[in-house]
Amino acid sequence: MTTLVHSLRFKWIGNPLPEHCIVAFWHSQMIGGWWVSRENALALVSKSKDGEYLNKILAKWGYKTVRGSSSVSGKEALTEAIEKIRSGVVMRLVITPDVPRGTRESFKRVVFIAAKKFNL
Repeated sequence: MTTLVHSLRFKWIGNPLPEHCIVAFWHSQMIGGWWVSRENALALVSKSKDGEYLNKILAKWGYKTVRGSSSVSGKEALTEAIEKIRSGVVMRLVITPDVPRGTRESFKRVVFIAAKKFNL
């Protein structure tokens, strides 16, 4: 996967990501989103079998991860993620706000809940 990412070309437009932020992108844009957001970041990753594959890749890219989803331990995972950011373990939360199956590119509440907790 890392070889694939190194073959891609990214052009960042606009200001760099702030230190403290929530980065959200759709499942259909995951490779680029995860790669450009990886510095000092924590990823919220599903407990599914696919999530396990993603978890291993993100760990190689330097991410801290918390496992949970809307259907399995999501509230607990978000609470753990918020604690890690507040304690300074990481600076940003990276998440895909839509579901991999079902309604694509439709926001789940988790991004809004996290933003409220961080006062963003």
